[in-house]
Amino acid sequence: MVDDLAKFGSPVLLISGGEPLTRPDLEDLAARAIGNGMRIVISSNGTLMTAERAERLAKIGISYVGLSIDGKPKTHDKFRGMKGAFDATMNAIRYCQDAGIKTGLSLTRAHESGSEITTVGPVARLSGTPVAAGRPAVSPGADGLTILEALGLGEEFAALIEAADAPAPVAGDD
Repeated sequence: MVDDLAKFGSPVLLISGGEPLTRPDLEDLAARAIGNGMRIVISSNGTLMTAERAERLAKIGISYVGLSIDGKPKTHDKFRGMKGAFDATMNAIRYCQDAGIKTGLSLTRAHESGSEITTVGPVARLSGTPVAAGRPAVSPGADGLTILEALGLGEEFAALIEAADAPAPVAGDD
């Protein structure tokens, strides 16, 4: 399939999930795509990233890893179904950056994360990582509203920008 995408002229291959780091062939898949002239981007929750894996991905030529932050540590852990997920994602940011891979944060707005969307700004500032994307956990209807309008997030995204100067959350915060 990678060869077909390259023949089609696709300049970028986004590998997302599920969780792409569960794929034992991720490095092979990425290397094949890069060998075909494609740019590879990974979207991950970061919980399975290690320093060694980040180094391998960097050597292959992975250009970008987007990592998800879903709220404060306790909420993020609950949303991801794993105690320590927030800390693991923060480690993944560092591992990727240390390996020379560009990183960005993405967020999934869901009922569980609520107003904690403002958590992402301080995390981004602390880690030196831009906020790359916001994804709703639901799709808006075809009523002409933007995603932000349909979810009522306009004010929350404004708060996210204002929160960039707030202190970053620490593990154990509610």
